[in-house]
Amino acid sequence: LVGKVTTLFLAWLNIQLAKVNIWAVSVIIFLIGQGLFAIPAVPGVPAYLACGVIIGARGEAEGWSFGGTMLWAVLVAWMCKHCACLMQQKLFGEQLGNSLWVRSTLMVNSEVTKSIKLILAEPRMTLNK
Repeated sequence: LVGKVTTLFLAWLNIQLAKVNIWAVSVIIFLIGQGLFAIPAVPGVPAYLACGVIIGARGEAEGWSFGGTMLWAVLVAWMCKHCACLMQQKLFGEQLGNSLWVRSTLMVNSEVTKSIKLILAEPRMTLNK
């Protein structure tokens, strides 16, 4: 359901941004992507498709080549995803990582978590990994 609603929203957005400058569209897509990637239930594929479709349509309408437009769309999508990961790690992870409730809920001191940490700390690729 969430994926379908996201796809419908992005289709509506494509229509709304039909006459907007590609630079403004890129910023809008970037900001909306930050919001979409912050919601765990939203899959990433619609956000990537929106970059290709919406930015692609605007670039070609403004006279950009197909290759140049797609390269720009990929760059915007890449920046959007990596900034979203950074935001999630810094704003959510670091802030919530100090919460005793979060740490106990995620069982960071459980035997399973300690075992995983020990296995992943081995320097080489082993059968356990």
